Amino acid sequence: MLEKQINGFIEYCKVSGFRDKSIESLSIRLNQFNKFIKTTRLRKIKG
Repeated sequence: MLEKQINGFIEYCKVSGFRDKSIESLSIRLNQFNKFIKTTRLRKIKG
């Protein structure tokens, strides 16, 4: 669901000078979050 947005954000981080370790950490956490959303079948977040 969020793969395209996650990849775009990670690319932004790379060109913006984020440290490799930070990019690695962000990538892991965002992909874990994406997996969580998929497994809970969450469609919307009400604000």
